[in-house]
Amino acid sequence: MRKLKNQSILPLVSSPIAPVMPSRGSKLLNLLDAGLSELRGRRLYYEEIGDIAGQCASTILDWANGANLRQIESFIRIFERLPRVKRAEILERICRQMPSIHAEAISWSGRNVTNCEDLLRKERGCSVIQGEQNARDYLFTALAHSGSQIKSPISSVCGLDSRSADHFVPADGINYLRASLDMAKLRELAQLAWPAILKSKAPLVMLNGIWAALPELHGEIFEMATSRHVFIAENLGLTEARLAEQLPIPGHVLSVKRDADRRISINVQAIC
Repeated sequence: MRKLKNQSILPLVSSPIAPVMPSRGSKLLNLLDAGLSELRGRRLYYEEIGDIAGQCASTILDWANGANLRQIESFIRIFERLPRVKRAEILERICRQMPSIHAEAISWSGRNVTNCEDLLRKERGCSVIQGEQNARDYLFTALAHSGSQIKSPISSVCGLDSRSADHFVPADGINYLRASLDMAKLRELAQLAWPAILKSKAPLVMLNGIWAALPELHGEIFEMATSRHVFIAENLGLTEARLAEQLPIPGHVLSVKRDADRRISINVQAIC
């Protein structure tokens, strides 16, 4: 039986079952794959595309090899009747934001990008992201997305996020708990999800909005930071002296704020 992870998502043109003229749905899928592959610097596996699309790998294989995707063909027929500007406008309104350290909100400052890349390459330590919540959430998600690219392996990031994944494109490896407004529910979900974090071998551990819900695990989280790099996005309410006392070495505090133009400023402070 063929191992899907060793296969490209592109149609197998040498296969006798591959159609001479693949459907426009298949063409669209392969164009999207090409764009993602260029962005990530490598070809994606069927499983990876399936995870993104919410489909199993065998379904993606079928789609890539010319399946008659009637619903997609119907949408294409509607879209192609619109002017280019209107097509782009509609897609922009439908798609969630895709945070990245190279997105304009962060990359407007070269120092922002350099600091983020340096932190993502650190093998251990604890980095605390503090500041206004929208800016904090954006930076957290940007670091999670970019961490997967910088660290290379598929399973390089794991973590928990108290929010729903309805505003930003969800980052691979992050478990979105969807309970940010209910502390009791958040605590229950975080406790259930925590064993998977401990079992994971991912070098980057990302935690957003769960610090207050899991006080009994603070020591365990700091201990984890002695062998992996842990990012904690939350206003901990600790003084600099207290942070220096609690954070494992090396420790960093990222203070973030967003201006009227939605640009995010990041001040990185090393805690010794």
